[in-house]
Amino acid sequence: MGATYWFSTRSALLSQDPAWEQVAPYLEPLHRLIARRYPWVGTHDRDDLVQELLVEIKATLAARHDPSRGKFRSLLASVVHRRVVDLLRAKRPGGLPPDLEATPPPELVTLDLEASLQHAFAACRDRFTQGPDQDHDVLYALVDRVVHGKTNAEIARANGVSPHRVARLLRRARRTVFEALVTREVGLGPGDPRLEPAAVWLSLALRDPHEAQRGAPQLEPTLAEALEELGAQLRDHGGWVGDADALRRGLAVVLEEGI
Repeated sequence: MGATYWFSTRSALLSQDPAWEQVAPYLEPLHRLIARRYPWVGTHDRDDLVQELLVEIKATLAARHDPSRGKFRSLLASVVHRRVVDLLRAKRPGGLPPDLEATPPPELVTLDLEASLQHAFAACRDRFTQGPDQDHDVLYALVDRVVHGKTNAEIARANGVSPHRVARLLRRARRTVFEALVTREVGLGPGDPRLEPAAVWLSLALRDPHEAQRGAPQLEPTLAEALEELGAQLRDHGGWVGDADALRRGLAVVLEEGI
């Protein structure tokens, strides 16, 4: 897993239509999850299946989703599992693999969470490579930390700056990642005055849930509840997020410090 996954520009296929922007983060997680969880699906069939799922996510799933009936990721999990089963039935008229569960495995429930994490890092990349907040030093520090697994001290030595300078750069990056996670998962848009305090609260909740609880009255009850749920998912389901070292490091960077 290299820098292209986390920080490169979106593929030409997905950038042709702005509506694909919300679908793009599912591309790699779907490929990786199907290859890991359903090894009977060959490479060519997996490519076709992922493209069909992306189209279905864009065209129908988002419109069908009723938030009052549960998280979007739960709907997505059931659809992915059902499509894989349909494919295997067509390919194996003699029967399905004996260990193929009748219900989606736990990994599928976190597929949307992994896509949100990728989306948040892509938002960080976009912010610091273009526009008024452009600052390549922030992005380079984050790439070194996540993709190459370097410590703050190693990044500082390689760039001739102090570790404190690297820490400040990473705090800026982490703040953007948290704000993007809150935007995607909780629905607070750019310019919403609640966005920054919500991102700070989520960061604190991941680092020290008890301290965050003491700060919860500063937020609307429904917002605090949604952030608490998101924090619990990041803590509890992080072990399911991806196979690649870069993915684990990306999650670790989000969880390890405050913003």
